[in-house]
Amino acid sequence: MSIDIMHLERRQYFLICVCTFILILIIPDSSCTTHCDEINCREGECINDSCICDKGWKGPACQHCTGRVRLTDKEGIIFDGYGNYSEDNKCTWLIAPENNTQPIHLQLKQFSTECGWDHLYIYDGDSTFSPLLVAFSGLLRQKNEDDTVLPEITTTSGNAYIYFYSDAAYNMSGFNITYRTGGCEKDCLQNGQCINSKCNCSAGFTGDYCQTVICPNNCSDKGECVGNQCKCFSGYTGSDCSQKSYHGVWSTLDINTTIGGRASAAVAQVQDKLYLTGGYTFNNELPFLTRYDFNSDSWNTVMPLSTNNPESRYGHTLLEYQRKLYMFGGVVDKDTTKELWVYDLSSNLWTLKNYNSTPPVAVASHSAHVINGVMYILFGYSPIYGYKNRIQEYFIGNDTWIVPRTFGSVVEGGFGHSSVYDPHSKLIYVYGGYHAGDTSSDQLSDKLYSFDISTRFWKTLPRNERPRYLHSAVLIGGLMLVFGGNTHNDTSISLGAKCYSLDFLAYDTECNKWLEVDVKGLPANGARYGHTATVYKRNGKNQMYIIGGFNGMMQDNVMLFSPGDCNYTDPEFCTNSTQGSVCVWTDSQTCISKDVLGTAPTNRSCSSTPDHNESCKDVKDCRTCTSTCLSSHGDCTCQWCDSKCTYNCTLTQTKNCTTQTSNPLDSSVCSDHKHCPTCMSYGECDWSDKCSHIKEVNSLDYNTTRQVKKCDQPCIAHKSCENCTAKGCMWCGNKQLCVQTNSYVASFIYGQCMEWTTQQAKCPATRCSDLHTCDQCQANPKCGWCNDKTNTGLGKCMEGGLQGPVNNQSLIDLGSCDKNRWFFIGCPDCQCNGHSVCSNSTGKTEVCVECKNMTEGDNCEHCKEGFYGNPVNGGICKRCDCNEQADSCDRRTGVCNCRTRGVIGDKCDKCDESHKYFGDPKKGGTCFYHLVTDYQFTFNLSKKDDRFYTQINFMNIPQASDRDVDFKVNCSGESYLNISVRTRNNRVEKIYEAYPCTYFRTKFEHGDFSFGEKENTTFLVYVYGFHTPFWLQISFSQFPKIDLVHFFVTFFSCFLSLLIIAAVLYKIKHKYDLYRRRQRMMVEMEEMASRPFASVTVEIDRKLDLAEKKETNSVDLRKRKKGGTKPVAIQPLSGHKAAILSLIVLLPTGGEEDLAPSGSSGVAIASALITMGHHRKQSLEHTKGEKTKYKKPFSSSHTDPI
Repeated sequence: MSIDIMHLERRQYFLICVCTFILILIIPDSSCTTHCDEINCREGECINDSCICDKGWKGPACQHCTGRVRLTDKEGIIFDGYGNYSEDNKCTWLIAPENNTQPIHLQLKQFSTECGWDHLYIYDGDSTFSPLLVAFSGLLRQKNEDDTVLPEITTTSGNAYIYFYSDAAYNMSGFNITYRTGGCEKDCLQNGQCINSKCNCSAGFTGDYCQTVICPNNCSDKGECVGNQCKCFSGYTGSDCSQKSYHGVWSTLDINTTIGGRASAAVAQVQDKLYLTGGYTFNNELPFLTRYDFNSDSWNTVMPLSTNNPESRYGHTLLEYQRKLYMFGGVVDKDTTKELWVYDLSSNLWTLKNYNSTPPVAVASHSAHVINGVMYILFGYSPIYGYKNRIQEYFIGNDTWIVPRTFGSVVEGGFGHSSVYDPHSKLIYVYGGYHAGDTSSDQLSDKLYSFDISTRFWKTLPRNERPRYLHSAVLIGGLMLVFGGNTHNDTSISLGAKCYSLDFLAYDTECNKWLEVDVKGLPANGARYGHTATVYKRNGKNQMYIIGGFNGMMQDNVMLFSPGDCNYTDPEFCTNSTQGSVCVWTDSQTCISKDVLGTAPTNRSCSSTPDHNESCKDVKDCRTCTSTCLSSHGDCTCQWCDSKCTYNCTLTQTKNCTTQTSNPLDSSVCSDHKHCPTCMSYGECDWSDKCSHIKEVNSLDYNTTRQVKKCDQPCIAHKSCENCTAKGCMWCGNKQLCVQTNSYVASFIYGQCMEWTTQQAKCPATRCSDLHTCDQCQANPKCGWCNDKTNTGLGKCMEGGLQGPVNNQSLIDLGSCDKNRWFFIGCPDCQCNGHSVCSNSTGKTEVCVECKNMTEGDNCEHCKEGFYGNPVNGGICKRCDCNEQADSCDRRTGVCNCRTRGVIGDKCDKCDESHKYFGDPKKGGTCFYHLVTDYQFTFNLSKKDDRFYTQINFMNIPQASDRDVDFKVNCSGESYLNISVRTRNNRVEKIYEAYPCTYFRTKFEHGDFSFGEKENTTFLVYVYGFHTPFWLQISFSQFPKIDLVHFFVTFFSCFLSLLIIAAVLYKIKHKYDLYRRRQRMMVEMEEMASRPFASVTVEIDRKLDLAEKKETNSVDLRKRKKGGTKPVAIQPLSGHKAAILSLIVLLPTGGEEDLAPSGSSGVAIASALITMGHHRKQSLEHTKGEKTKYKKPFSSSHTDPI
């Protein structure tokens, strides 16, 4: 609706026409659109120019996988589709050849998905309740890479269930997998024979699929073959003894016993034994407490004598102190715990500690050290407090916990970092991890910190630009060795970083710098994260053990790194060695490993480090700046100058933030916390939409007791998908767990979450019981459809697999649905949703005979017009409740489609008063738009939301009691008009009824009606029976009648007044022009009077005699003379538009013809103001037939001198 302004409407109409013309030129003709036969239906058939996709495919070209498909061939290919896979998609494949009892082997040919978010799961069985073998994610293998990089995945059940999930963010190139039934893994690499699905290796080979060469190259003649392995002679090392002993080498230990693949376990070394507890596994039946013997390279399961033992967990820590193992924190099932368990090595008993003081904060993926009877818990992730950046200390002797105040750098909280303790310097080195960002993001870190346990002082050390988390680190001879981890950061910017890293890094603690490690024999399939590491002195030198880990598969092997022995003879080679050990050239001219020297002093010198000015500039707060130490000897050279951090400060005074112990926290400490509970855990911080330092909060007094604001419930507290997503959290359906959006990676490290959502509308899709159609049910990888006995399309979605539904113990339960009615692959032919019976009279597909219960559609899946509800799977349809103001409603929600403009509400029970519609639509009433008198209104009903309107009503209350009412309306299409009048006593009288509404105009005399505010006479106008798009113009006006006498009197009065004003203005203008001429004359006179004077010599001709004079007079005056009086001077004025012209003229002689009067020269100077430039030519008349010989001058001529 708008007030009518006609020229604007014409302009809008013109713009609409222009835009329409442009669109016609731009949009191609429909005959030129691409047909399906041109784009090639990849996995479907082109029918009527549309791709009809085969089962398991979707997309305009059937190019993306979807749904669930059963593969019965004994070999084949599985892939996600053509090009990059689609976002927010789920695909499942069940490889189930008929009556198959042989193993199925799957080999990755290509695999590239978004790390940590998009996963491929492979189960050894027919459902997600079968044993899980792998959960692949990230960049594992590109095309044309070696097939032996990743092992084959083998299922032994005769089936393989494959599930692929991509979230709603990034997509990548996807995967390509080949499978075959029967035979051995990798066909034994042609190094043996396959007998009963087991490789019988040929001589010289061993391994599960004959992949290992026994004593390769005959130990290079530098060792001997003992137990299928080379035992190298002194000075040599490597799997084939081909390397010099100063080389660092990797190897995989041959261990007969196994403890099963696991990750994020915890280990503690006790003399020549290594105790391992917990860890995340795909199979929860693995032993919880095991022991590794370094001497025999074997595992043993430890069975405690206690009855109350710890539950399985991962992400915890394990420490040994005085013959006891202390296990803290971690994740139990899906809850992060703060339990502290103590295992007594002597009595073989577990004990749960009861806290006598303030209990610690529950964390997982933290690190821990026990030093002098104090257990230090560093960082970790808490589902309540987020990523922790504080240290918790447990005093074992008196059984107390504290959270101490620390000094120095402001460290970032995180999880999945590594830490090592150097007993020589009494420093704990903390590297990497996953750190907190804002509420929806977080980031990997490559930061390195040191923590002094005596002063509780943090220092920031050099970064290595290799961020990672869930890696491992050990300290050997002053060298911190870092292996593996997850290096993936952000898919949008990642440059080849992988989920499972094979990186091997080193940090020199004495020289404060990172080193590149050049070692041999790093296993190609050794990339992993979530592993554990320890150091044990083997064969006379400390070696690094890597246990377990995760690379899509749970690893159960043990890898060993042996640093080089520094057996160099050249001092330069010695000091520059990068073989995993610090080599020192001694005074005795020998090269010795610092690990062998121990704490003995050396004359080792550290090379200078590069300029770290850029690193200093990255620091944003004073405390961290002055505690950032980047020099080769660990000096803190960054300085805080002029409110910024620099490497070399030029100011005479710098701020030493670290000495301000009275207030060791500055505002940056608080602003670093992104969650309310973490913020409020600091006494100096307060939360109000964000975390601020207490002194920055104006409403709080630092010296008074502050009111601690209660934080909102953390996401972990919400137990349903609807509550979780309503609070902006993320819901994992299969784990039934609510987490913060920035903690997904911390919560589901190993692909535990098979589908997540942040939208309430998607919550039902995460529960089998809330899926009411067979297709929707089978889109969930856990669900199957149980058809109703009536075979009318009714059924129930239940958890299960190919063999049938499962119970709470994940066991097949055919009692809840017999096998004949169970559909895990494909759906029943009859799908009438219980509202009809089926008929297959066509001999092809089942057809619903007649939909009942107010339903319609091919499968009786919709409510009829005028009814609403969800008739799927036996749902009912209800009649629309619209107060008789609508002909239909939304078939699913029941929201009414009101037919009258201005009637609103889900049940058409309110008037849109905000837009000036008034009335009561209930009980047969309606709503009227209040028209203001003396204005014309235009109503345009052409929007999509106007499509249901067929009526619009108006009301007008005339205000003037002595004037008639003029009414007019103009409708754009076929419609009808009713006009009524409502009087003071609410009596309604019809004036016009069912009148065609095209252009209609009428007048209501004030003598016939009682107008006025007190009378409250109201005109009611009903326009109905139209179809949108539709517009109309309508107005009520009360203009007074014209009095002719009054009109003419007024007219002539105004006319005479205008004449008088014009005359006065003319006189004023005339006076002003005279004034301007006088002023200009005065200026001319002043200009002439102020001219400079100069002398001039004039020659005067004699007078003409009388005869000559007469002859001259007889000349035709119309002929131009050649000569004429010439000026003696022309003086231009400013602007060169005018000039003063000076002439010499003869004065009168007084009758004397020859001489001037006595005392007079007879001549005078005459001046005149002239214009300069080109002028209009003079108009001269000529005698007929005679032409002048002279050109017409552009200015007037002068007379000749006498």
